[in-house]
Amino acid sequence: MESLKRWFSRFEREFYPRALKVLTWTGRNVPFGVRTILGLLLMAGGFLGFLPVLGFWMLPLGAMIAALDIAPLRIRMMRWVARRARLSGGRLKQKRAPAGAL
Repeated sequence: MESLKRWFSRFEREFYPRALKVLTWTGRNVPFGVRTILGLLLMAGGFLGFLPVLGFWMLPLGAMIAALDIAPLRIRMMRWVARRARLSGGRLKQKRAPAGAL
């Protein structure tokens, strides 16, 4: 049970900053409509997460990308992220690079 808690803690620390970077880039550079298709493709790939190249990480990322175009889904995603941040004590902030790191 403890190892599962450590895994989820590590997942939150590593997934959210990367997802934020992808969402920011996608929101700025990918046109409306294409984001929805990209999100749906990522979610479809997430269902095949047991395969070597694909992963279950694709499900939440695909939902977040699709939520950029679909207002009801965007509202639900914002609530979900806020709830996760509240439950984890606000630890969903992006990690800062150490001083002197490139």
